[in-house]
Amino acid sequence: FLQDELEEEERAIMGLQDEAQELQQRLETDGAMMSDAERQGLEQEFERKVQEFQQRRAQFEQVVGQQQQQFLQQARPLVDAVMEELLTEHDLDLIIPAEAVIYVKPDRDYTEEMIERLNRKANE
Repeated sequence: FLQDELEEEERAIMGLQDEAQELQQRLETDGAMMSDAERQGLEQEFERKVQEFQQRRAQFEQVVGQQQQQFLQQARPLVDAVMEELLTEHDLDLIIPAEAVIYVKPDRDYTEEMIERLNRKANE
């Protein structure tokens, strides 16, 4: 349900972005032929769309961040348990998040194994 709402909001935000881009293109292509009042009105409408886009995008990113944080907090015990299993089974001293690694030999990348185990345990 939440995923559907997020996707719907993201589509609406992208729609605002498209509308702002269309207004900007109209200003660039037809602005010189418009009256001052017409051009000013279009510029104001463009600015409103950009502002609404920025506000909704910021709110959306905040909600997504909160949802990710909530998920991570709920999943943390499971992730810790699986990490402990990997540490023990593979005699590892350290597990580093993928985004912190520049290069790793393929036989030292346990990401897929961790994902498989997390999925298995989540479905138990």
